Amino acid sequence: MSKGFYFVEPETRANKRLGVVIVFGSSKYVIELKIWDGQKHEEKGINQLSEYLNIQGLQEGYLLIFNFNANKNKSAEWLEANGKRIFEVIV
Repeated sequence: MSKGFYFVEPETRANKRLGVVIVFGSSKYVIELKIWDGQKHEEKGINQLSEYLNIQGLQEGYLLIFNFNANKNKSAEWLEANGKRIFEVIV
């Protein structure tokens, strides 16, 4: 018996794109997916996720960044941004 589901939201009500939303029981998890294209692009992803969290009425979200560079730095850390708590993973 399943207790959760996920969906890929192409657009929010405010016509903004959203990543993946996982609903498990009464909890909702928003995950933004990005491909590494420099620090500026990373900051854009953090701000974008913060906006999505506001729309969804959540305080916490997840940012997954895929880095295909040969000399990449992998990381996993909690960030505070725009009043939101974001777990950022770079792989």
